[in-house]
Amino acid sequence: MRKTFVFVACLAAMSAWSVSAVAAPLTAASSSDPRFGWDFGEAGSINAEWDSFTTPVGAPGNLPDVAHFGSGANSVLTGNTPGAFIVSSGNIYSFSGTPDFTATIDTSDLAGDYTRVVAQIVTQGTAMDLSSVLLDGIAPTIAGFGGSAAGYMAIWDLATSGGPATSYSLDFNATGPHLSLDQLQVDAFSQSVAFATPAAVPEPAAMASLAALGVFGVFSGRRRRS
Repeated sequence: MRKTFVFVACLAAMSAWSVSAVAAPLTAASSSDPRFGWDFGEAGSINAEWDSFTTPVGAPGNLPDVAHFGSGANSVLTGNTPGAFIVSSGNIYSFSGTPDFTATIDTSDLAGDYTRVVAQIVTQGTAMDLSSVLLDGIAPTIAGFGGSAAGYMAIWDLATSGGPATSYSLDFNATGPHLSLDQLQVDAFSQSVAFATPAAVPEPAAMASLAALGVFGVFSGRRRRS
């Protein structure tokens, strides 16, 4: 009886996490938004956005399927967790291993002494390990709970004298099994002067607190049902 209950509970959880967060789009690059400072499609920028994935693990990975601009169209999101699979909504999910991802962002169109990269990540289920969100091994300049879809937003301001690299590797993973990757959007822009540091992204602790409340709610619900 207990095994049956656990199996049914797992199916219910998987069904819940397979629902894509389509209520609101991710925040689009806008010159009026201090976190960006440029408009989507502006010369000197690139964009890549994923909402529905097709390859859960390894090659060939996933090309942007929602929107893209410039060389960002060549960016690839790769799942690194054996046993992960695609749920009905197109999310990547794993119940056996800790979900781990790498997005190779093609920035070959960019040229400038200063480059800003903005990543927005929307997940369901288990919280992300916020310390794992790195761009070429570099922690964000500023990060927190942002974006109109209530996803995690991370911003990197890079000194790129002579031009930025032709690509950057964005890595992130969960704190444990049962994370479902819903959406990812990456924007980047290069210019000749340094960016003004925005103050519009709350501290990462805000997301961690909300995630903790979500986990508490899940366990409270299980306790009541049991």
